[in-house]
Amino acid sequence: MENSFLKDFKSLSKNKKEKFVSQIFSNVADNYDLMNDLMSFGLHRSWKEKLISLIDVNKESYVLDLASGSGDLTKLLKDKVDCNCLIYDSNIEMLKNAKKKIKNSQIISGKAENLPFKNDSFDYVMVGFGLRNFSDLDQSLKEVWRVLKKDGFFFVFRV
Repeated sequence: MENSFLKDFKSLSKNKKEKFVSQIFSNVADNYDLMNDLMSFGLHRSWKEKLISLIDVNKESYVLDLASGSGDLTKLLKDKVDCNCLIYDSNIEMLKNAKKKIKNSQIISGKAENLPFKNDSFDYVMVGFGLRNFSDLDQSLKEVWRVLKKDGFFFVFRV
């Protein structure tokens, strides 16, 4: 039997879902990292470190951290190599936390469904757990492939 909350959530219009999800992230932004630690028993940290170890980035690489949340992946990546990494998320409160965590970072607020970048702009696009929050997954993935260079790589967690 399906949970009534999930049933109600699934029946919301796209616009209402976006507002609902945005409000949730605004409410938890200041405690987001701690919340992830508690929910995953700290395992999310090792998963993120593994992802970063797979990315063969150099100083000239351009990386889009899509649905970046508090910027964990960018922080880990820039600790590895000071590459050109852009933090992109739709939630302003989450981006404020990313800005505190990563000094001298490029931060843009926007939706994955309409990326404001030229075609073939990034060597890497990485998404932590944000894929599940895209309001239009198909359109978002089209945008990822559009901005990713032809020989680029797309890394994503899917939970």
